Amino acid sequence: MGEYLSFRKHYTPGIIHVLFWVLLFANTMEAFFGGHDFWGAVFTLFVGPVLLRVICELILILFEINESLLAIRDERAAAITVVDVTSSTPPVV
Repeated sequence: MGEYLSFRKHYTPGIIHVLFWVLLFANTMEAFFGGHDFWGAVFTLFVGPVLLRVICELILILFEINESLLAIRDERAAAITVVDVTSSTPPVV
């Protein structure tokens, strides 16, 4: 519960996966029962899922970028060493 309240863990990627399948089902129902002519139904049946997938992947990429940036931040924080300020020589970076 603490991870949820402090926003350390993202639940949206899981929701996006479920939303994709719900929208894919809705797209299929629209293609079959939406009153389209034959070519409109074929277009909806084949192009709709591709567009849904691209949109969902773009949203998920944002979360992956965030996770990568957090990993980089954690690595840099672990690599920072304490510099001795009493030393007369400048620290080597």
